[in-house]
Amino acid sequence: GKSEFGQVPILEVNGKYYSQALAILRFIGSSCCFYSCDPEEAWKMDSICDSYTDVFNALGKAGMTPDPN
Repeated sequence: GKSEFGQVPILEVNGKYYSQALAILRFIGSSCCFYSCDPEEAWKMDSICDSYTDVFNALGKAGMTPDPN
């Protein structure tokens, strides 16, 4: 109901709900002036955030791989 995609995590700020983990991280970074206006620094921040997705996608695939035995 509160999440547009029906999943967690969600962030509530002033009665408004935000979803998607990486979008939430970027929202917080921008809101707290941690997210850079410099394109190269912003790229570095995005690269770190996106590596989170790569790791968890790899872990998910590993957990879904059938046991050869």
